[in-house]
Amino acid sequence: MDVLVVEDEVLLREVLTESLEAAGLQVAGAASAEAALEAMLAHPGQPPPPVLVTDVNLGRGCMDGFALVAELRHRWPALGVVVMSGYAPNLARCVALAPHERHLLKPFAPGALVRAVHELVSPVIASSR
Repeated sequence: MDVLVVEDEVLLREVLTESLEAAGLQVAGAASAEAALEAMLAHPGQPPPPVLVTDVNLGRGCMDGFALVAELRHRWPALGVVVMSGYAPNLARCVALAPHERHLLKPFAPGALVRAVHELVSPVIASSR
């Protein structure tokens, strides 16, 4: 798997997943931060996907996208992350943009997501060869 997409809105998660798959990436989806965390920790010893794409506001659980990123970065500091939000002040909370992080303000074109993910996943795949 190249990308894990975390989005609580089913239709949007499907569109994001389809856009990334059309670009040749292997994608899995999760409806909540808790489900994403469970999926990432389900196979100990197996590396995580190179990129996490997450919405900030994930309505179903206790964790938001920022908490998910913090938890996963604690375990995998080099994890590529694309943070999405429809609310600009959410992205303003991201004080420093790390080299392996991108932010997208909704609405955005599918091509913007594909470009952001490719920027993050390409170096990881190249370094693993």
